[in-house]
Amino acid sequence: MNKKQPDSKRSIIYLMRHGDSRQDEVKRFIGQTDTPLNEPGRKQAAWWCEEFYHFFSTGFTAVTSADLLKRLK
Repeated sequence: MNKKQPDSKRSIIYLMRHGDSRQDEVKRFIGQTDTPLNEPGRKQAAWWCEEFYHFFSTGFTAVTSADLLKRLK
């Protein structure tokens, strides 16, 4: 059962959390809402966009996101 799979059968899953969306300095759980990113959160998102563009130039097989109002099409 512990056989190494060929590379063509392997999958890598990347989990990523959204950028900062706090509207004040208090750290709290706000649930599943469409709170917009604040300025640091937008900078974080832009940074990750650049990182993914250069590091993963071959692309992804699939991308999945939360089921909130703003969905990728």
